[in-house]
Amino acid sequence: MVTTLVSGDNSNDELVVENGQCAAHELVADPTEEEGEYSFEYNGHNVFRILDIVSDEYLIYILKNGNNGDGFRLMGLYGRGPDVSSEIREKYVQLSQEHGIVKENILDLTKTDRCLQARDQA
Repeated sequence: MVTTLVSGDNSNDELVVENGQCAAHELVADPTEEEGEYSFEYNGHNVFRILDIVSDEYLIYILKNGNNGDGFRLMGLYGRGPDVSSEIREKYVQLSQEHGIVKENILDLTKTDRCLQARDQA
């Protein structure tokens, strides 16, 4: 869940797999000098930007990690319900490709991420 704090920072609650177990993390991201961009420290310096959002339907973001020169780009699509429309999925694929992520590297984590089951039980 992404929440805008009174300070203007963003708080993001995540469930991630660590050592085979789901672990909860709260990441607080600070606004950068660029409009709509936020940064935080987690396994290196991270900068993210929300690319598209319809608050009652979905959110698409890009994250760039600069971990000692071995960084990566990550894009995410979060839906409010258990699934999103094919149009939103197509938009996500298009935005991913526009940001240099090839189609072969786009994964549907609802089919592989067991932390989703843990989140639903919380």
